Amino acid sequence: MPTYKNSNTVVVALKSNRIEAGQVVQSEEYIESLPAGVTQIADDPRYVPVKFSSLYSGDSGDSGAIAVPAGLQQYRITVSVGVGAVRVEMNDVTTATLTETLVAGESASYQCLNRIVSTLKLHYLLTGTVAKVSIA
Repeated sequence: MPTYKNSNTVVVALKSNRIEAGQVVQSEEYIESLPAGVTQIADDPRYVPVKFSSLYSGDSGDSGAIAVPAGLQQYRITVSVGVGAVRVEMNDVTTATLTETLVAGESASYQCLNRIVSTLKLHYLLTGTVAKVSIA
């Protein structure tokens, strides 16, 4: 992942990252136009190969399950909400449950190192909710 450093003495917003003064962060995105004082210090890899990506929509009270493609062992699940709100639910192989609520404009990524999640569920909290799920 590209790595960026904030050499400023103030916090800088870089796409979806908040970078504290002097902080070094990795991003899943290659960013062409950097704010003053932010430098790219590593650039490998410049992309994350996406294995699956789709838009989902639903109304309040609806839910749907999304299967992680078979054969993937290490992957990152990213959920982004464009409109409305969604509760993301994932069960791992030990039956522990992770839940997180996301609203319009928010996204979350979950790194899975050992095919620990095979299915995630989206529970739509508002009518007209649209969410994007990507697995890379």
